[in-house]
Amino acid sequence: MNQTSRPRIRVSNLVKHYGTGRGAVLALDNVSIEVNAGEKLVLLGPSGCGKTTLLRCVAGLETPDSGEIEIDGKIVFSSAHRISVAPEHRPISMVFQSYALWPHMTVFDNVAYPLVNTGVAKAEIRTRVAAVLDIVGCGHLAARFPGQLSGGQQQRIALARAVAGNEGTILFDEPLSNIDAKVREQLRLELVALQKRLGFSALYVTHDQTEALALAHRIVVMEVGRIAQVGLPRDIYEAPHSRYVAAFTGATNALEGKVKTVTGNMVVVETALGPISATTANAFTVGQAVDLLMRPERLVFNPPASASNRFAMTVDSTMYLGLYLEYALAAGDQHFVLRSTQSSEIADGETVAVGISPMHVGIFPRAQVA
Repeated sequence: MNQTSRPRIRVSNLVKHYGTGRGAVLALDNVSIEVNAGEKLVLLGPSGCGKTTLLRCVAGLETPDSGEIEIDGKIVFSSAHRISVAPEHRPISMVFQSYALWPHMTVFDNVAYPLVNTGVAKAEIRTRVAAVLDIVGCGHLAARFPGQLSGGQQQRIALARAVAGNEGTILFDEPLSNIDAKVREQLRLELVALQKRLGFSALYVTHDQTEALALAHRIVVMEVGRIAQVGLPRDIYEAPHSRYVAAFTGATNALEGKVKTVTGNMVVVETALGPISATTANAFTVGQAVDLLMRPERLVFNPPASASNRFAMTVDSTMYLGLYLEYALAAGDQHFVLRSTQSSEIADGETVAVGISPMHVGIFPRAQVA
């Protein structure tokens, strides 16, 4: 395999427990991933799913029980060959949630720190630090100390330090979670632009699905130490493999039912709202208990009378949220949310027809309830 096609990071069959004996917790259960050259691979999941443990194993800050980790074609951990390279000797940089800047050092010295440690000449250090500070828009802050900076500025400095030390592969441990919403949105845009400009590979951890969808080339959704799904952001959102993935990657309306008929890839499910049709490539049997999931933005008011899926619901309330209107709908014990970018004459308390295309109805066996 040549240099251009070889993954920057390859993790194979990684297993990690915390604790021993009966109290041991399985944090990683035979996990394998690859990060390609120039790719941002995002690890997404709730607290305790194993995403940060996986990142820390790649960084060398945690030692797996078994498996193998390869970075830039070099094995840095292998249980079979008893290899475990120290973190400082792995060809990666890391950006932490807490910024991790030295408070007694200037911005310039913080960014220069990894270069000084690896013996880079002083003249080159001055050139590289000045260049990378300019890239992140912080050249004017070189003489300041971290305590004199905002949270957004500190995270830009942490990113500059990571880029200065290693432009090949950077690990990100929820770097935007401590920053206010407006600055966080701006930093997302800056991070995308910086990665395009410099071409580094990134393994990025977050619990924020919006952040994952915005930043990733591919997303790895994790669930209790396992990989639930890997795919492009659009595929993860539009075609989740399980109810867990669907629910974690965005708002959903859930509806229980039993399969009434199966004709080719069309499944009709009997529900409290009447028969609902869903298209699927998966196999279902008549009488099977299933869950139907529908994204709020896929629901529409007043579908054609001939529509496959058409049911009545009452508008409980309406909220204006800038980019869209959000309607709270109800029918008996069923409560849905519908989001629309178009204004409507529909008033609270009014009963209206609601519809959705069968291709936008997710169908999952009941056993997959998260």
